[in-house]
Order: sequence, then C-alpha cells, then structure tokens
Amino acid sequence: MPPTGGAPDLLVLVHGLRRSHRSRWPAARAARRRGYEVINWGYASSCFPVAEHAIALDRALGARLVARVASLEPALA
Repeated sequence: MPPTGGAPDLLVLVHGLRRSHRSRWPAARAARRRGYEVINWGYASSCFPVAEHAIALDRALGARLVARVASLEPALA
C-alpha cells in the first residue's frame, strides 16, 4: 500500500513483445485506484531491437524521475 503523505509510490508497467500498453490498462487502473502513480509505458515492440527500447525506457523514466524529485524538493528542505 502506498505511504500516506508525500508522493505516492511509483509503479512502472511495461508490456511484452507483440503487445501494447493497452494490455496493461487493467493493472494500471487497479494500481491507480489503490493510490499508486503509474507509468504505463508503451513501445512499438516489433519495430526496433530490444536494446533500443531499453534506451527509450531509460530516457522516459529518467525524465519522469527528475520531475518527481524536483516536486519533492520543497518537502525535503
């Protein structure tokens, strides 16, 4: 269960090959109802090598986490 106060726990969902982010919608919805912040990351699994998808996921999460930490900084001071 996510902690009370502060930012909610972050849950990252990544679908499998030949699937789409839509396959993770039920899990994303359920997690949001329970108070989690959800990233339901989608990618064109059959268009690029897995290594390229890993780089894209790293970039997407990096940007999101930088923004998340920046939003928490006033509370940390």
